Amino acid sequence: MPNSYVKAEVKTVSNLTEEDLKWCDILHYSRHVMISPVFIAQQAKKYNVKVVVDTDDWWEVGKDHPKYHMWKKSDIGLQIRQHLIYADAVIATTDKLASIVPNKNVYVIPNALPYGVGQFREHELPNSDKIRLIYASSAMNYANTFLIAGAMKQLVDLPIEWVIVGYVEGDVYDIILHNLTADGKIPHTTVEWSGVEDYMSGYKGDILVVPSKSNEFNSYKSNIKVLEAAALNIPILVSKAEPYLNMPVNYFSGDNEFISELTRLVKSVEYRRQSAARTRKFCLDNYDLYKWGEKRLKIYEQIL
Repeated sequence: MPNSYVKAEVKTVSNLTEEDLKWCDILHYSRHVMISPVFIAQQAKKYNVKVVVDTDDWWEVGKDHPKYHMWKKSDIGLQIRQHLIYADAVIATTDKLASIVPNKNVYVIPNALPYGVGQFREHELPNSDKIRLIYASSAMNYANTFLIAGAMKQLVDLPIEWVIVGYVEGDVYDIILHNLTADGKIPHTTVEWSGVEDYMSGYKGDILVVPSKSNEFNSYKSNIKVLEAAALNIPILVSKAEPYLNMPVNYFSGDNEFISELTRLVKSVEYRRQSAARTRKFCLDNYDLYKWGEKRLKIYEQIL
């Protein structure tokens, strides 16, 4: 998506061919593909192509990650590091992540969104007698929901319901639903996982809730969830932890703050509007994809 907002000829492919390499000046991919980085480097040299690799996550995962054992057994972290090492340049989404990238040619371009376009604009919502809380994350982040599981048990009488976006049937989402709904006492609806082209179309709610453990893996992530809330012009209630610090959002740290802040957001439509407006202005000023597209193009020119 970021490259579609750069003033350049862009071709997106799923299977790289010789013709693609002849055509392009820059081969750009996201941190890990099923092609050897050594082979990519050889082909890039042959066709005089620069290789740029993006990363917006740390390449090591914690023991509470569902794919931890597979990740370790397959040495995926090592594979990703090799892609970063062999690249002509790496683009990271945060300064903290850039600081550990094993490549001397690293640029920082934060995640950004094309506000007001397609899925990145306010959704019309049907009337409801409940305030809809959005939880939107993959099963990989299920452990974060334990942060608010206890608090949700104390909020069963609040007029709320969950919209669980990205739902995939299985044991992990059973845990997520158990934690968020106080074991079924709070109503919920599920929206199945969809492609990147329209993934936010299922974000149909009033408040985005983002629990995030304060750990090393999460600290290297980007603040994309705040940007998504701003696109929908809804407030976000997020853990007071990296990568969400120093933003005009609603924070919580512990059960008491979560209960207090969520209750205030649920009971006051004006408070929700004020909170959403602060976040939206901040993100429009700092995370507009059109503006960052200009910087990305300059970086590409510098790499070339």
